[in-house]
Amino acid sequence: MAIDGETQEQTFEPHSQLAAEFTYFSNCILQGEDLKPSGVEGLNDIRIIQALHQSVQQIKPIALDQMDHSRHPGPELITVQPPSPKTPKPVHAASPGDS
Repeated sequence: MAIDGETQEQTFEPHSQLAAEFTYFSNCILQGEDLKPSGVEGLNDIRIIQALHQSVQQIKPIALDQMDHSRHPGPELITVQPPSPKTPKPVHAASPGDS
């Protein structure tokens, strides 16, 4: 990253984002809790993307109605899981297009 012409480098410990998401998702199911972000948050994202496309086509800003951010994910959801040290064994199954 360059700031004011000065290059800065930042490194992070490797972690598995998908493992953390899968763990969170399965815990919500097992404990009967609602997911964060919810489907509403996903719908908000789609509305924003559609407005961006419309804005580009019409060459003007597009106003959006107020969006529900009551279930916006926060920093309390941050979890870090190290990547798996082992390569998983291959599954001997047919490819999706094979019969």
